[in-house]
Amino acid sequence: MTVENFEGIFAIKTFSEIRDLVIDTRKAAMRLIEKAKAENRNMSKSEISEYDVLNKQLDVLHIELEKSEKIEAERKAEAGVFLRSQRTDSTAPKSEFRYSDGRPIEVYDRNRPVQKIDGAFGSFGEFAKAIIGGTKNDDQRRSLETGSGSGSYSVPLNIQKEIVDMLRAELVLTQAGARILNLEPGTTRIIKVTADNAPTWHQENADITPGDATFIGVDVSPKTIVSLSKISRELLMDSVNVEAAITTSMINSIKTAIEQAAFTGSGATGYQPTGLDSWAGVLKYWEAANGASLTDFAELTAVDYQLRKRNVIPNGMITSPAGFAALNLLITGSEKNPLVKPGNLATLPIFSTPAISEIETRGTSTTSTTGIWVANWADLLICIRQDVQVEILKELYRGSDSIGFLTTMRCDILPIRPASFAKLGGILPGVATLQTS
Repeated sequence: MTVENFEGIFAIKTFSEIRDLVIDTRKAAMRLIEKAKAENRNMSKSEISEYDVLNKQLDVLHIELEKSEKIEAERKAEAGVFLRSQRTDSTAPKSEFRYSDGRPIEVYDRNRPVQKIDGAFGSFGEFAKAIIGGTKNDDQRRSLETGSGSGSYSVPLNIQKEIVDMLRAELVLTQAGARILNLEPGTTRIIKVTADNAPTWHQENADITPGDATFIGVDVSPKTIVSLSKISRELLMDSVNVEAAITTSMINSIKTAIEQAAFTGSGATGYQPTGLDSWAGVLKYWEAANGASLTDFAELTAVDYQLRKRNVIPNGMITSPAGFAALNLLITGSEKNPLVKPGNLATLPIFSTPAISEIETRGTSTTSTTGIWVANWADLLICIRQDVQVEILKELYRGSDSIGFLTTMRCDILPIRPASFAKLGGILPGVATLQTS
């Protein structure tokens, strides 16, 4: 069934029927992944094509599911029964982004946490444990009914918000200033600024010449992050910290995937978002033709200058652990005191992530180098779909009496102003060698 004719079946479908379609479609998609994993191979082109079609069908289904849920909620509200508590517009966070119908998009950053809501489960770990071991709580049992018998579960809304807020707090990108957009299913278009306007003074009665600002519409195209965790059944049921361990493992794996994609993502051909390294308009400079060690802050000051010349005020630097060490090893000559950052860099915090490569080569040299990104990170958008799914894999690890948790999240990463980002590459790591024995 194609996406086009898939949309025409909803006129006769109830909320529960559409929900069952979501489960069946997701189950079909996950079977493709499980089959490839069981045969220890990558998915074939035909399987990838089928998987993409199923994901598009899921987007359509979720839109219809939300519409149907609202209709059912309104019907029950008229009878005095509410499906769940909902935040009113008066308490909704203010947003600089809006859907085409005027509704605000939820935006989070280092200073804007996710507003928590109540739910049957208090954490993702509690939700995951209840899926396997069951629960005596009536509200929790009702919440799990969506995935009953299929092994596929929609993560409750309050837990989805918890996951997004934990990512907000853990991601180096958001610590530096990047923003998270929590998007509904469906097509979302973001305006990207590729050139600023050139204003002029106007003479009375003279014609006005348009400036040269360039705006390009970019569709948010979420890619699927898959996090697979395996845990023995015995450990799952007996450990006192299993809920926290499952949650931490899931958050760390998703965090790693997002940060890697933000810098070096290969784009559509690799089923990843396009990383900053590949975006047109991003500024790139090099320490030397074949790479070199940092000796002072001169090159970073020059990068800062290039950004400010383009009306960009940087708010942070992100580098690899090797780049972070190289910056900390900048010292004065004989005194060997830490080198003081100049005024333009003094207020810029420095963050590090293993997602930035330490094995880049430059010019004719084969020596590994790394890079430092200087940017206004508020111009980087991490677009997350409001649809986190958990698939329970019991059969795949039955031989070891273990259970797999397959968590999927859909995400895209967009720089809305590429000129806000600059990279100084070709930096030789300066980490001291440590003895391990």
